[in-house]
Amino acid sequence: AGGAREMLETHQWLVPTNNDVPQLQTPPFLYWLIVLSYKIFGFGAWQSLLVSWIGYATGAVCTYLLTTRLYGRRAPSAARRPPRLLDDRRDVPGVRGPEGRRRLPEPAD
Repeated sequence: AGGAREMLETHQWLVPTNNDVPQLQTPPFLYWLIVLSYKIFGFGAWQSLLVSWIGYATGAVCTYLLTTRLYGRRAPSAARRPPRLLDDRRDVPGVRGPEGRRRLPEPAD
């Protein structure tokens, strides 16, 4: 948020700075959005966090739309269902078979 404030005060739009130290590892697009939020709503803590909140909400909506496109409306129930890796339980010793009895390994001859 300090970088966006300095960007707005100094009109240095390409290289964001914080305490007059260039922040070259950070892309300026996030700062531009925070500056836009400052211009619309004024300075404050929630104005600088608004960009992050909108990003989180957009990510959640995109994730929901992607899962409903891939799995349909049954996506939440498909997420709760375990994968069918051990669906054929007849071959697993010690697990109940389709008859309801416990299957034990066959004794070696």
